[in-house]
Amino acid sequence: MLKKLVVFGLCVFAAVGLAGCPGTACFGIDTCRLQGTWEASVTVGSTTTVTNKMVITDDAFVYTTLTGGFEGTYKINALKDPKEIDFMVTRSWIGFGALQIVDSTPRTNLSIYSVSKDVLTVQVGDQVSRPVAFDNDKMVSLARTSSG
Repeated sequence: MLKKLVVFGLCVFAAVGLAGCPGTACFGIDTCRLQGTWEASVTVGSTTTVTNKMVITDDAFVYTTLTGGFEGTYKINALKDPKEIDFMVTRSWIGFGALQIVDSTPRTNLSIYSVSKDVLTVQVGDQVSRPVAFDNDKMVSLARTSSG
């Protein structure tokens, strides 16, 4: 009887974890909470402009701003305080169209994040040092616009 109960419990745990997000087992970790599209925007009068956008799908991301962006993969450590996210950038760009400058030099940006149901806050660090706390002048808060 105990063996059946344990097997049933493990099956329920696995089913709940795997149902959390596409392509990734969830088990209550932030990886699932990060999936989707996140945007920061500014409204002037009746015009709203998206200033920053991050799309996270499985372990990949694309982050864009009005003047450029970067993309690659990421990994998190949700057990740290603040939570850590490392962006392994494979491509970055600045500018528009024919004036765009693209850099395909791989690099890792040591960063921090917090995530709730509707808000993702990220402060991107550099390749050497990770921010130790959020700085209002350097962090970006993004609102969820769709789930992954």
